[in-house]
Amino acid sequence: MACQIQSSSMAPTLVGPTRTAVCNHCGESFGIAADTFAPQLPIRCHTCGGTCQVKSPQTGGQLVTVVPLQDTQTLNRFDLVAFSAPSISSAGSWHVKRVWGQPGESLRIRDGEVWINGRLVQKSIDDYLRLSVPLTAYPDSSSAWQISTGDSAQDQRTLSWRFMKPAPVIPTDTDPQFWLEPSGIDDDYPCNQGLSYQLQPVPDFGIELELNERLSDRLTIETQFHHRPLTIVLRPEGWPVGDRGGSTALRLAAHDHCQIVCCDRRVLVRTDVEQYEQTWDATTLAEAAQINASSAQSTSGARSGFELSCTPAAPIKRLQLSRDLYVRTPTRTGNGDWSIQIPDEHYFVLGDNLPASIDSRGSLGLLKANRITGILQRP
Repeated sequence: MACQIQSSSMAPTLVGPTRTAVCNHCGESFGIAADTFAPQLPIRCHTCGGTCQVKSPQTGGQLVTVVPLQDTQTLNRFDLVAFSAPSISSAGSWHVKRVWGQPGESLRIRDGEVWINGRLVQKSIDDYLRLSVPLTAYPDSSSAWQISTGDSAQDQRTLSWRFMKPAPVIPTDTDPQFWLEPSGIDDDYPCNQGLSYQLQPVPDFGIELELNERLSDRLTIETQFHHRPLTIVLRPEGWPVGDRGGSTALRLAAHDHCQIVCCDRRVLVRTDVEQYEQTWDATTLAEAAQINASSAQSTSGARSGFELSCTPAAPIKRLQLSRDLYVRTPTRTGNGDWSIQIPDEHYFVLGDNLPASIDSRGSLGLLKANRITGILQRP
């Protein structure tokens, strides 16, 4: 069965009706959600911080395939499900959400994380890739990346990126160099330009790295996780790896591909040679999370921001950076602590665009199993 996405609640995984915004300064174009678009509000470009014009008309929602649910089939966490929407009378129209809680479970949302029956939900690399929100890519967003020059040898130049967001200024009254400001990663969605909500810091992120050719020398990736420095050194297969490193350094063998996921209090690394997992001390991370939250609201914290660098830059063919979801509570700010007990034959479902989604946290309520039409094929 075919299903057309009707809203932005599952963005960016599934895209609903969209309008196109084009920056008046740099020409960058991007989609904004038609269902939350507010023409009276200015649209800012996330690439340069300039103002944008919105094109008409809007495009329709994404078409997806729904596989009918069998009587004996069980649903897994993170499955995408389509279910009946009584308020929509047109044929082929359903709600689409993602399963987070299953029948009989106790679910708790606390400061962006989900706990099931008292245990933190920890995503695998593949789970993370299904849920993550893209931030930037090299070389696609080449203007946001810098390659060091000067005294650096050609084979030792560094590729670096710093998270920037539109500064609270009026672009027409401000020099363009001040349109953006450094920031920590937060739960903003560029498509939510018409929504107003308190942003929450997101310390969890992922990196996908592809090289031009098989690795012949070490490649060093440096960044930070929960305000702690993190270094990952990739080495050619056959080189002596030695000690994996301390709590902030990992060394692995690779050929030409690497995936790094820092989320749910773990660091997961998968190369085309080996896999490695490290769980960081929960107490230290909890303290770091408090620092992260306070820094996000302070001027000094905003100036430091999130940074990533790779040395040398020459072998890098493509680098994709993404962030994890921040699972918001139904409170005004979206943070804090909130719990629910899921009865038998019910599911707790959420939209991936958590600030915009109407789901089990609110008026949709828990989803009865007999309302589920089918499972979406993975996009």
